Amino acid sequence: MRVAFASNERSVAAHSRTGTAQSLRISTNSPCRRPSSRGRSGRGPGDLAAPLTFPTRERRASFSIGAVQTDSELSVTINPESWSRPAEAYQTPRQLSEFTFKRWEEHRSSQRYNRHIFQLFGSSIFKQLTNSLLTVGAIASAVCWYESQIVPQYDVAPSLLMPTAPFDLTSFALALLLVFRTNSSYDRFVEVTTVWSGLGNRARDTLRQCISHIKKDDTMSDEELHPLAGAMCRWVVAYVRALKCDVSKDSDLRKELAQVLTDEEADALMAARCRPAFAVSILTELGAAAPLNESHRIRLDENLTYFEDAVGSCERILTQPIPLAYSRHTSRFMVIWLGSLPFGLYSTCGLATIPISMVMAFLLLGIDEIGVQIEEPLGLLPLDGLCDEIEGDLFSMLQEGGEVKRTAKLSTAAGSGAYSPLLSYGSEDEALDSDHREWQETVAPRPVSDWFAEK
Repeated sequence: MRVAFASNERSVAAHSRTGTAQSLRISTNSPCRRPSSRGRSGRGPGDLAAPLTFPTRERRASFSIGAVQTDSELSVTINPESWSRPAEAYQTPRQLSEFTFKRWEEHRSSQRYNRHIFQLFGSSIFKQLTNSLLTVGAIASAVCWYESQIVPQYDVAPSLLMPTAPFDLTSFALALLLVFRTNSSYDRFVEVTTVWSGLGNRARDTLRQCISHIKKDDTMSDEELHPLAGAMCRWVVAYVRALKCDVSKDSDLRKELAQVLTDEEADALMAARCRPAFAVSILTELGAAAPLNESHRIRLDENLTYFEDAVGSCERILTQPIPLAYSRHTSRFMVIWLGSLPFGLYSTCGLATIPISMVMAFLLLGIDEIGVQIEEPLGLLPLDGLCDEIEGDLFSMLQEGGEVKRTAKLSTAAGSGAYSPLLSYGSEDEALDSDHREWQETVAPRPVSDWFAEK
C-alpha cells in the first residue's frame, strides 16, 4: 500500500493484510468525508466529483473533490472551497460520560442507604446471584426439614449438625481470598480508566501542538490552520474509534468513521490487521511530514508512543485475566463454605438458618461477583461516550483554532505597556487615562480593584 498525501509533502510505503499493492491518498486539508460514488451512473472515469462534508452534527461545510481514473490507479485531489471560513462544529455543551455534579450530590447524600436497600432486588449483583442464593436456600431448607422432621422421628437417622469451629478457623482465609480477588480486579479497573483518560488528554494535546506549532507557509494568514492539523484531527479520532471497536463487541467501525474518513481511507483502515496500530502509523507519517522543529516533533512522538502503549494495555486487560486457578479455587472455597454453613447454624438459629444463610451468601458472593465484573472493565466503561467526548473536543478545537489565534493576538496587543491597567489607570497624564478608558470599553478587563486586591 502506497500512502500519498494530497499536499505532496511525504509518501510512505506499506503493505495491506492481503499483500496486494494498493494506493491510498490521505486528505490533509480538513476533517471531511467523501460520499461513496458506488452505484452512480452517467459519469465517465475522468469526471468524478462529489461534495465533501465536515463531520458536524448540525451544519456541514462543502468541499470539492476531483478525480482522474486511469487503468492503474485513481488519483484524488481534495480542495476546500473556503478553508478560511470554518464550518460550525460541535456546538453542543460538553458533558462528561460519568458522574456529573448532580450525581455526586446524590452519591454523597445521607439518603443513599435507604435508596440502596429499596433497590436491592433490582441491582445487577442480585440478579446475577439469584440462582446461587436459591441453591443455598434450598440446602438450608433441606437441613431444617431433616433435623426437625426426620431426626426426632427415626432413631436410626443420625444428626448432621456441625460445630462452628471449622467456620471460625477458615473464615480468615476466605476473607483474604476475597480481599485479594477484589483488589486485583480493582487495579485492572483503575488501569483501564487511567489509560482512557490519558487517551483523551494526549489526543487534545496532540491536536493543540499541531494547531499551534506546525509552521505555515507564506500563502496562509496568521489565523489560518495548516492542512495537516485537519488530517491529524481526523486520524486521532479514527485511532480512538478503532481502539474502542478492537476491545469491545458489537461495534461497527466503518459506520462510526463514516463522517470522519473518506471511503478510501476507511477501506485501508479496515484492511489492516491491527487497526489502532495502523492509525498510529498514519499519525506518525503525518507528524513526520509536518514542518515542526525538533523539540516539538519529540513531544508529538511522545503522545503517539502513548497511543501505541494504550493499545497494548487494553489488549492485555482483555486477553489476560487474573490466573484462572486462583479464581476457581476462590469459587470452590465459597461453595463448600456456604453449603456447609446451614449445618453449623441450625443448632443455634433453628428455622432462621434459611434466611441467615441466604443473606450471608448474598454478602460474600456479592463481593466475589463485584471482583468478577470489574476484572474486565472494558465491558463496563462507557467507551462510546468517551469516544464521543474526545471526538467532539478535537473537532471543536479544530473549529476554534482560528479564533484562538486571533484572541491570542488581541491579548498580546491588549497586554502592551501602554494599555496595562497598573501603568495607565490613575496616572497624572490625562492622555493615558483616556487611553485606558477606551481600552477598558473595548477589551472589558477585570475590575481594577481586583488587580490591587491581588497585589
